[in-house]
Amino acid sequence: MRLKLILFYLLILPGIAAGARGPLADNISPYLDMHADDPVQWRLWSDEVLQQARRENKLIFISSGYFACHWCHVMQRESFRNEAIAALLNQMTIPVKIDRELLPELDAALVAFVEQTRGAAGWPLNVFLTPEGYPLVGTVYLSPDEFVAFVEKLKQRWNSDSEMLAGLARRAAQQELKPLPRASVIPLPKLMAALRHRFSEAIRLQGDFLEGGVGDGAKFPETPLLEALLDQSASDETFKAITILTLEQMSSQGLRDHLGGGFFRYTVDPGWQQPHFEKMLYDNAQLARLYLRAAKVLKSPAYRDTALETLDFMLREMWHRDGAFIASLSAVDEVGVEGGYYLWTHEQLQAELSEQQYRMLNIAWSFHGTAEWEAGLLALPLLSAQEVAERLTMPLATVQQQLRDVTQTLLRVRQQRSLPRDEKRLAGWNGLALSALSEAINAKTQYRRAGKVVRDYLHTLWDGKRLWRLHAVDGIPGALEDYVYVAQGLLDWASASGDRDSHELAVKLVDVAWQRFHDERGWHRGEGEAVRLFSRPSAMLGDDQLPSASALWLRLNRMLGRQAPMGQSMIVEAELLLAEPLRYPSYLVEMEQLTRPN
Repeated sequence: MRLKLILFYLLILPGIAAGARGPLADNISPYLDMHADDPVQWRLWSDEVLQQARRENKLIFISSGYFACHWCHVMQRESFRNEAIAALLNQMTIPVKIDRELLPELDAALVAFVEQTRGAAGWPLNVFLTPEGYPLVGTVYLSPDEFVAFVEKLKQRWNSDSEMLAGLARRAAQQELKPLPRASVIPLPKLMAALRHRFSEAIRLQGDFLEGGVGDGAKFPETPLLEALLDQSASDETFKAITILTLEQMSSQGLRDHLGGGFFRYTVDPGWQQPHFEKMLYDNAQLARLYLRAAKVLKSPAYRDTALETLDFMLREMWHRDGAFIASLSAVDEVGVEGGYYLWTHEQLQAELSEQQYRMLNIAWSFHGTAEWEAGLLALPLLSAQEVAERLTMPLATVQQQLRDVTQTLLRVRQQRSLPRDEKRLAGWNGLALSALSEAINAKTQYRRAGKVVRDYLHTLWDGKRLWRLHAVDGIPGALEDYVYVAQGLLDWASASGDRDSHELAVKLVDVAWQRFHDERGWHRGEGEAVRLFSRPSAMLGDDQLPSASALWLRLNRMLGRQAPMGQSMIVEAELLLAEPLRYPSYLVEMEQLTRPN
């Protein structure tokens, strides 16, 4: 850690205030394909890149992003299509572009490095590696001038001090990759007492009890954390209160698309008003299941409605023509306007609606109280139909019908717009979707039909020896998260439908995940030298917007009625768990389950 920080300060802080299509062309990833015509001579990540870098003694520049990412598009337009910047990168590095959704294990290692050296990470993520393949320095989005200054400073330092910098990077990475000290083996009841206290303390300190969620900045739907809070809500009134507040805020404010359904990835403000407009399958799948669970635990039919509307959105807008779900919907529309697909000008609304409908919408959406983007207004209901009816002194049934009419009118108009789609059908994310469909299997016939199709697709990704992230012909093996999310989805489907084949495959995936991704040093997110070169194994993996794969693996063993290999005492990095309890909510849930009386 200290060596990584030294690298960052030495390299960056002092200096900061076309032709034939390349190898990225026609890639299954639209994110990679869209970079095929950049003047940057992008390569795909491979062992050959490492070998070439060593032969030529050149730095490797890895840029990671994804198709729905707004700032990834901005940096491509501003920097990666800039001839001068491209020439600089081509001359001093071997440039590599990766889709974080295809190589999550590599992306996670790069994210961890940038978080440790800069304090925070995001996408686009840009990291320079030494010729040996060790991380040297990294950054996120920078303007063209900032990026050029960043790269020029690196070039200058590398040309004058390459041996010293390469040695620092090597020692920092090797320090991270040392065998882990023997993890603490702590009886679960003893650990749980301490963990409950630390978790409760962290929620009370970091929870936003005015707006919901955690922290006072951008707000994400941190579903694994909400699952843990919901699980504890019956015994802790504070947990129950913040859970309800967060569920209400996420469903009623700007995180949710109130016309077409579904949730955006996050809001840039703490009040859930201004979304970043990409829609991810993993968010919507997890949130649909969360709201279904919350409807039962908190006895709220409204949460069930939110969940079913989210599933309906997924089936309508994220369904692939060949079955199963696509990865995401872009934040920018077909002409590159952020949120353009979802926003409305006053003139557009007045042209489509009657005077009375426009007046009604003005009250419901609070036109003068809602943040406006350059492209227009967001459909953000701030008042209920009951409140609108009271303000207009109209019958509630009339207002409800007119608001439904308005919604249908605007949806018809919106369907004439175009929104770019990332049509990768990712194994793990479809596993999450199958879990949600399984939870709602009896709610609508279409959920059962869709679940069967997703189930069949996931079965095709297993070749008898390994699980593929997309399909064997694409040559992208599944990561740990694919194995456990697919196993969870299949096990949930088997429980809901009685499908014995899915149960058997889930068992195989759980067993193979342990064999492929766990060794004496801990869990690995992926396979292969190119991935594991600087990715430290861990006794436990944390949660973020996705649940911890290692905690979920433990849960799957419990669901299958068997002990995990480590037995009833769980091997964890106890100090880390207790120091950062909000990073590991899935472990809290799992430990609670294991310590509850049968």
